[in-house]
Amino acid sequence: PFLMAESRTELRRKVIAVCAARDPRAPLHFVIRAEGSAPSYFIKYGYPELVEEGRTLQCLYDLAQSDIHAPRVPEVYDCFSNYGEPLGTEYLVMEYIPPPVCTLDVWIEDGQSDEERQHRADVVAAKVADLILWLHACPVPPESPPGPIGGGLMHHNFFADGEAPMAFASTVALEIYVNKVSPAILSASTSFDRHTGAGNVLKAARDTSEGSQFLSTTSAVLPFRHRLQ
Repeated sequence: PFLMAESRTELRRKVIAVCAARDPRAPLHFVIRAEGSAPSYFIKYGYPELVEEGRTLQCLYDLAQSDIHAPRVPEVYDCFSNYGEPLGTEYLVMEYIPPPVCTLDVWIEDGQSDEERQHRADVVAAKVADLILWLHACPVPPESPPGPIGGGLMHHNFFADGEAPMAFASTVALEIYVNKVSPAILSASTSFDRHTGAGNVLKAARDTSEGSQFLSTTSAVLPFRHRLQ
C-alpha cells in the first residue's frame, strides 16, 4: 500500500514538474524534502528499466519486513511512466533514507591509532559482506524467469545495445542464446548498467549526499537480474 499524506496524482505531478525543471546534466536522482505532513521522497528517473527495478526493490522490501537480520530497504511508494512526454520517462518514488552524519571514510580515519583504523575498516567490510550475503540469499519468486522480478527484458552491457533482444522463458533458453549468439555483437563492457556504470555509481555515492541510497537501491537489483540458478 502507498500510505502517503498527499494523493498519488498530486505526488506524480510534483515529481514530473521537478524533473522537467532540472538541469539536463544533473544526476538522474534527487530528494523531495518533507513538507508539512508529507514525508521526504527519494526520486530516480530517466532510466528505461525503472519499473522493473521498482518491482524488484518492492520484493526486497517485503522480504526485509519479516527478517530481523535484513538491512534497511527503502519502501517503494510509486513507480510510473509518463508517456505524454516525447520519449516517455520512467519515475521511481521511494522512501528517503537520510545518509549518516559521518561518512564511513571519515569514521575510519578518525580512529585514534592504526590498529583502531584497521578495526573500523574491518567492521565496515564485514557489514558490506553481510549485506551482499543477505541479497544473494533472498529467494527468487517461484516460476520467475531470468531477468527482472515480474518479467521483462534483461538490461546488461553483455547484450548488444545493453538490452536483451527478447524475454527469456527459462535459464535454459538464456543458455542456448548465450551459446549461439555471435561474440562479435556482444559489448566488450561488462558494466552492470549501460546508463551509470559501476564507476559512475560509485562517484555518485561519493559526490552527493543522496548517493549512498542511489548506490544501495541500484545494487539491490543485481542478485535478481543476474542470478541464473
